[in-house]
Amino acid sequence: MPSTSITKTRLPSPVAVTTPPAHPRLTKPQKAAVLIGALGKISAKPFLETLDEGALRHFAAAMSTLRQVRPDTINGVIDEFLHELETAGLVVAGGLNHVRELLKDYVSDAVIERIMAELNQTEQRDVWRDIITAPAAALADVLEPEHPQIAAVVLARLPAECAAEILSAYEADHARDIVVALSDSRELAGDVLAEIGRVLHEGLSQQTSHKPAPPTDRIGSIMNFTPGPIRDHILAHFESTNPKTSTAIRRKMFTFADISARITPRDIGTIAQAVDEATLLRALVGAEKNAADTRDFVLSNMSKRMAAQLEDAMAELGTVKAAESDTAQLDVIRAIRTLVDDGTITLLDLPEEDDLA
Repeated sequence: MPSTSITKTRLPSPVAVTTPPAHPRLTKPQKAAVLIGALGKISAKPFLETLDEGALRHFAAAMSTLRQVRPDTINGVIDEFLHELETAGLVVAGGLNHVRELLKDYVSDAVIERIMAELNQTEQRDVWRDIITAPAAALADVLEPEHPQIAAVVLARLPAECAAEILSAYEADHARDIVVALSDSRELAGDVLAEIGRVLHEGLSQQTSHKPAPPTDRIGSIMNFTPGPIRDHILAHFESTNPKTSTAIRRKMFTFADISARITPRDIGTIAQAVDEATLLRALVGAEKNAADTRDFVLSNMSKRMAAQLEDAMAELGTVKAAESDTAQLDVIRAIRTLVDDGTITLLDLPEEDDLA
């Protein structure tokens, strides 16, 4: 019996799919035997193993009546079979529920539960991977109508800079409510987390494999990259409602105003070389209003020539818009963070007893 693949290798045939049955002389059992025979011994084995004794008897009887089958007859039978599949509207359902239904008659409940648990974990990882790698602007749009606690669940799993960008897209009160929810976040049950991920993933149209950092650590990291007005509004709320949390958050923060307390004087030259001169200039001009100690610290720990050049440039520049200065200061912090991550410089720890409020 010729051996070929029904779905890939096709023998030359002039028969069209939409023509009437091309071989009315073959019975349906004989046509089925032709299809199975066309698969060949190896490919047909898995199918034949599923047949009971009665079905195998029918197959053997039909096959025994066949003689040498011509290539055009094989192709005609295949075409007729594929045409009947199309006109029958065959649909294969998917999804975890259908997987469970298909497996329940073949394996034990314990095995099914292990398989389903693994599938659920894989699905959750894939969903949350898409969420945490989505653009900040897209996440901000999806999270805006959600309850602050839902937004907090997502922000707890995002890079700090991305989370800060999302907060910056909201009104100050809404951003504050999200951070308050983040400060009081709890570990969620797996099914709850999976449902949140599923809903948000759908909203994005498209890991929590590690435990999130403590809320105050996360908030402190996010505040590092949050524009000054929103950051001050959020911190003011904590200072008035929960001074202990406020202090813990501030200990985890590192903003432009913290440079004088967290940077070793000898590292100022390294930082100045890592930052674009125009950016450093705008940051220092704005620091006259919001971080005067940092401004003086930076200038006093540069070479006299560089400090003089910067002071002349600042005098010539005059003033800059608060938003421009704030952006420049954030850029300086990013550069410092890069130097810290590279091991080029080290941040100094704040004394535990130091009151930062």
